[in-house]
This record gives sequence, C-alpha cells and structure tokens, in this order.
Amino acid sequence: MVLAYQSSGEFLRWNPHYHCIVLEGGFDERGRFVHIPLGDIQRMSEYFRRVVIRFFLKKELINAHLATSLINWKHSGFSVDYANRVPAFSIRAREALSQYIARPPLSQKKISIEENGVGTVISFSSDNEFFKGETETFPVMRFFLELTQHIPPKGCQYIRRYGLYASRTKGRWPDKPQVVRPTLLGSVLRTVPIPLR
Repeated sequence: MVLAYQSSGEFLRWNPHYHCIVLEGGFDERGRFVHIPLGDIQRMSEYFRRVVIRFFLKKELINAHLATSLINWKHSGFSVDYANRVPAFSIRAREALSQYIARPPLSQKKISIEENGVGTVISFSSDNEFFKGETETFPVMRFFLELTQHIPPKGCQYIRRYGLYASRTKGRWPDKPQVVRPTLLGSVLRTVPIPLR
C-alpha cells in the first residue's frame, strides 16, 4: 500500500483526507498473487470512522459527549471510495493515479492573477459534478493565507509506503524477483514529485 495525505480541497479549503493505492489481494509464499476483493465498502468506512473517533477520544482531543454525538451523525463526512481502479498492467493508469495522489495543493493552471491595482487571484475549480468549473476570487493576502495553511511542518512525511514498498522491505527485493517484477508501481512512484516537502 502507498498512503498519501492531502490537506486541501478545491480553492485551497482545509479538507484533510487520504489517498491510497491498495492491492486487492496479496502475494503467497511462492510469490503468486491471490485476489481478495475489498468487500463491503460501507462497513469499511464505518469502521474507519469509529477508529478515528476512538483515537481522538484517547488523545483527549474530544470528550465522550462529542464522541457519542459524532458517532450518531447521519452524514458523518467519512467515506471510502474506490471508483478509480487500476488495471493490473496499465503503467499509464498507475502513473496518472500516483501523480494525482502526490499533487500539491495548488496548480498554476488553476489560478489567474489580475493586475487591478490591489492584486486579485482567481482560482478555478475542477470541472466535476460538484464544482462544475466554478471560480473563487481572493485578495492576494488572503490567497497567501489560504495557501500557507497547507505547508507541512519541517520533516513531516505526507507519503508513506507499506508492504513491498516499505524501506525495510525494498532491500530484500533481489530475493523476490517473482513478486517485484509485476509490481512496477514502485518505479512509477519514484518519479512523482512530493508536494511541499
């Protein structure tokens, strides 16, 4: 699995979420891939929600009353979406998905600077069902304030690799050519720029 944290949504809004690249299955002791479907995504989402709330409660970031209230919310905001599935040997699709999950909060293609005496930045949204290509206008100082909230602390890691891609396992790749050969994703991810590090 490769896990990437994103802090921003459209228009640089604070919208913390994770993107993951996960195999539907795993490798047995002989290096053969065994397909294991992800299963009930709604139950997975609910489990994830309860784990996060329990974590916040344990760290005393919320109290028991708020935790119970959050559990009872009908529309919690937690979701697991696996609409973007990547075919096994599609290097192009894997590269596109890898670049998407490692993207910075801002794209120069999605902003325009208006020289109108005071300076204004126009931000363009994605052309998707929800935002439909909307725009938002920022005074320059507010734009910088919105942008700087997404700069991580020094040394913070936004991308983590597990399993075959973890640092401790990559040293053993030469011993497992039958497993490494079909997992070309690792070479793709090394070419992806890591945002604001």
